[in-house]
Amino acid sequence: MKKITTIILLILFLMPMALADGMIIDPYGPVMEKGQQAAIIYEKKGDEYLEKMIISVQTDPIHKDKAAWIFPVPAEPDDVVIDVVTQFPRMRGYEVLREAKTNIENIIDFAKMSLIFPIFLQNMFFRGGYAPMQMEALAKDAYIDIGQGVTIYEQIEKEGITVQTLGANEGSTLWIFLRREGLEVPMETITVFDHYIDEDYTFVVAFITPEESKPLYDEPYIAPEPATPEMRKAQIMPYYRGRNLGVEVMFHTDKLYYPLLPTSIYKSEKIPATIWVIGDHVTPKVYDKIEGFVETKYFKSTGYQNYPMLEEFFGDLRNEKNMKYTTISLRNVPSKYLTEDLWIEEKTPANIQYANWITSLTYRNTGKLGFLMIAIISALSGMIVGLIIFRENWWKLMIVSLANCLSIIALIIALVFVKTRKIDAKLKEQLREAGVLTVTRDFKKKALFIVGFIVAFYIIAWAIKTMFVMPLN
Repeated sequence: MKKITTIILLILFLMPMALADGMIIDPYGPVMEKGQQAAIIYEKKGDEYLEKMIISVQTDPIHKDKAAWIFPVPAEPDDVVIDVVTQFPRMRGYEVLREAKTNIENIIDFAKMSLIFPIFLQNMFFRGGYAPMQMEALAKDAYIDIGQGVTIYEQIEKEGITVQTLGANEGSTLWIFLRREGLEVPMETITVFDHYIDEDYTFVVAFITPEESKPLYDEPYIAPEPATPEMRKAQIMPYYRGRNLGVEVMFHTDKLYYPLLPTSIYKSEKIPATIWVIGDHVTPKVYDKIEGFVETKYFKSTGYQNYPMLEEFFGDLRNEKNMKYTTISLRNVPSKYLTEDLWIEEKTPANIQYANWITSLTYRNTGKLGFLMIAIISALSGMIVGLIIFRENWWKLMIVSLANCLSIIALIIALVFVKTRKIDAKLKEQLREAGVLTVTRDFKKKALFIVGFIVAFYIIAWAIKTMFVMPLN
C-alpha cells in the first residue's frame, strides 16, 4: 500500500488542517502561513544515512477548535519516528565567508598600520560572528485501519498536540477522509497527495489548538544589541519568542530532504522559509523556478543552547566545537513556483572550503600573521624600490626595510645610517690614513626611497588582499 505519514486527531469534528511546509487548513479553508523554519541533522549510522528534522511554522490565528498540519517524508511508515518538541536549537556562530574576508582585511590593515604607528602600539580587534537563532519544532504509537483506503500507523499526544502517521491508497481517498473530518481541503491537494503516494512517501500530520498555536505566529524577537565589539559587528539572526511547538521526524534517506511542493497550494502568496542544516556545509540543489529566490550561507558555531529535550536530536554533535551549519533561506518566492521538493547535497562549495581554511589558519593568529605580513610586504617593497633607485644595493635596502616592522619611523632612522653610494677604494684609503671618516648619506635618493616604499607597500598590500579575497567571491 502507498504510505503517508500524517498527524490527525480522529475524535474531533470540524478541525482545521495544515500542510506544514505546505499548508494549514481549517473549516474555512487554508490558514495563511507567515513562515516556516526547520533544523536538520544528517548523519551516517552504519551503512545508512539518518535524517533528523524539526519543523515549525508561524501562522495566522486559527479560526476553529483545531488545525491540522501535514508534510511528506521520503520513507516508509515503519521507518518514520515522530515526536513533539517545545524547543528549537538556538545557534551562535559566525558566517565563514564574511569572517574569512574580515580576517584577511584585519591582517592587511595591521600591516599598513606599521606605516603610521609603532608595532607595540597597534591593537588588533578579532571579529567573531555571532548569529543566535532559535529553531522551534514539533514527534510516536498506533496502527488503525479506518477503512476507505486510509490507515493510521502511529499516533502520539503530547504538549496539546496530536501527531499521526497515515497511509492511503490514493490522493482522492485521503482527500475524502480529511473532508469527512470537517476540513475545507482544496481539490488541488489531490494532485499533491498522488505525487507522494506514487513515490511511496509518508505524510506527517499534526493537530494543534488555537491556544497551542499562539507561539507559532508570534512576532519575531531580536536580541538586545550585544555589548561586546565582536557581537556588535556580527550578524544577529531573528528568532521567535515564546514556546514554538514543532514536529520532529527521523527517517533513513539517501539524500537530505526538505518538503516544498505542498506549499504550492498557496499559489501567489509568498511564504518565507529558513532551513538550518546542522553539522556540515552543504549545497541545495536549486531548480530553475526558485533560482534567485534562495540564499545559502555557511556558518561555524561558537556555541549553542542545548536544551535537555534536544540532546537526542544533536546526538554525537553535542560535544563538537566549531560545529559547521548551513542556512538555506527562501524569500519572496511565489508559492506556485514551489513545484518540487528541495534536495540537498553533502557537498561543500570550493569557496567555502577555502574560507574554512582561512578561518582555521587565522583563528587567534591574526596578530602573528599580521606581523609576518608586515615583514613580507616590507621586504618586497624595499627590494622593488631599491632596484629602481639604488640598483646594485637593492639587497641591502630589502634587509633594512625590515625595520618597518617596528614602524616607518624606525625604517627612516635605519636608512640614514645605511651606506648607499660607493667611494673609490684608493680615495677612501687615503682619507682613512689622513684620519678622515667617510659616511655617504645620499639624502635625496633616500627620501625618494621612503616615498616609493610607502607607495609600493600600499600597492603590494592591496594586491595580496585581492589575491586572498578573490577566491571567496
